Amino acid sequence: MALPQMHFWQMHYEIDNLFIRETDEASHKLANCI
Repeated sequence: MALPQMHFWQMHYEIDNLFIRETDEASHKLANCI
């Protein structure tokens, strides 16, 4: 039971990191436009 749960959290964590990276790049582009 622990293994799938761990995999789920790992996946969730990676998705969060991807989202943060995308948002970060978007805000940098926005800052460059201003």
